[in-house]
Amino acid sequence: MSDDLPPLWFLDVDGVVNAISAQPDPDVWGDWSTGRATVDGRPYPIRFSPTVTSTVARLHTEGLAEVCWLTTWGHAVNDDLRVVLGLPELPVAGTFEDGSDDEPGPEQQPAEQPESHARLGGRATAVDPLTGVWWKLDVVRLIHAVDPARRIVWTDDDLRLYPEALEWFRANARGLCLAPDESVGLTREHLAAVRDYLDDPTL
Repeated sequence: MSDDLPPLWFLDVDGVVNAISAQPDPDVWGDWSTGRATVDGRPYPIRFSPTVTSTVARLHTEGLAEVCWLTTWGHAVNDDLRVVLGLPELPVAGTFEDGSDDEPGPEQQPAEQPESHARLGGRATAVDPLTGVWWKLDVVRLIHAVDPARRIVWTDDDLRLYPEALEWFRANARGLCLAPDESVGLTREHLAAVRDYLDDPTL
């Protein structure tokens, strides 16, 4: 079924489309915009380039990629945040589940756990043990197991913190991993690499 489906693009928020910087580098993007998004009544500053978000939206709506959120924002990403970013409602690939009613908020990493827990967002779940390394890796592995031949783009600034995730991806998945600098997120070079990858079905 992979031949009929566009690549999956697992998209993080903070450090990828939302720059974690009070003053993002104007040499990276000249159209930095600001806004606020609220989760559980708490406002978070958002700094983003409309060039980035409009490119993501176009690639998704034109069917060149199936963009899925993979972020600690969880399902809240499709509330006012995606409106601020000017993005359509996108599926959530999965969320962190720590065994309680709480999920880590934006820009917050979950506390270390003896094992990680991944909850998939409406996708078929393959029987696959959790790694205990990083909940996002668990989500990607579980989805990949359903259709191993499907191409994947994974953009997350935290990929650099999890060499095990990169090692697994390079050994098992057919795809492209990008780990932006969190202070600026996706750059022109990153977007060009994504477009080139999406345009070449042999990769």
